[in-house]
Amino acid sequence: MQNVTGSVADRAFALYGLANGGVGNTDPLYGSAGDQWFADLAFRCPTTTEAAWHTAAHRPVYEYELQHAIPGQQSQGAVHSADLPYVFGYFPKAGNIAGNFDDVDFKLADLIETYWANFASTGDPNSNGLPKWPDFDGEQTYIQFRQDGSVGTSTGLRKPYCDLYRDVVKQRTSGTP
Repeated sequence: MQNVTGSVADRAFALYGLANGGVGNTDPLYGSAGDQWFADLAFRCPTTTEAAWHTAAHRPVYEYELQHAIPGQQSQGAVHSADLPYVFGYFPKAGNIAGNFDDVDFKLADLIETYWANFASTGDPNSNGLPKWPDFDGEQTYIQFRQDGSVGTSTGLRKPYCDLYRDVVKQRTSGTP
């Protein structure tokens, strides 16, 4: 958190459990405080911010969160690129994303592949027989592909963390504490 100062730094330390000498919050879905900070700043919050900009310009946006970790890698959570086997239906036996995939994985892959194919052909991931993937809206609604293979929706993905992210960006680009 170099060059993040004042109340923004205080909020960051509190959110991630590092205030007052804390060792950081570990979350079963998002990992260690350091993993969370990195993923929030590099992936989750920039994506959500960009989605909000497109929504404000009246463009359809669909946001998702993959909570389903690759088998054998659950301790890491669903890391960046963990969605690739599910999007493309490719389940490698070796390499960075290798795992012991099972019926839950294959079912989830069929679902995600169908959403992506629908989106590629129509601009809308939804079709009959699929759980509704809501538009990203003012409530920041998104779909969740959960660890157990189920699908749900929620709003405001990591909102307090992404609000902090926007304040960090403002502070770093304005040069003010």
